[in-house]
Amino acid sequence: MLLRYCVETNHAGHLAHTGELKSTWLNNHRDPTTSAEGQESLDRIIRANSDGTPFSAVILDLTIPGGSGGLDILPSLRSVAPTLPAIASSGYATNEVMSNHAAHGFNAILPKPYTLRQVRSVVRSVLNAR
Repeated sequence: MLLRYCVETNHAGHLAHTGELKSTWLNNHRDPTTSAEGQESLDRIIRANSDGTPFSAVILDLTIPGGSGGLDILPSLRSVAPTLPAIASSGYATNEVMSNHAAHGFNAILPKPYTLRQVRSVVRSVLNAR
């Protein structure tokens, strides 16, 4: 089974991590995809669902200057993919969502900056919790 991840981030360095994820994880049946903001993530998830290739998890950046952040699109995400594990990501440790993610509808958090090991660990934990 191919595990597909959608990673939304506004930070070029985190997009580079996704390139590393692609090269490292494709050999292990994992396929990360990036998007620059929330609506793009939502569109990719809707398209993947209708193509019969749904994502296994989504990592959503909470703050996207000039775009939709993870908290903005979470209600729409839940309406099209109610069981898709959603991971909140932010560099702001004091963000209320990061301190109480479950109350906001997220399955886990991924504080920035993060490493590939941290991404693997968080994604594994949300998939194992299903």
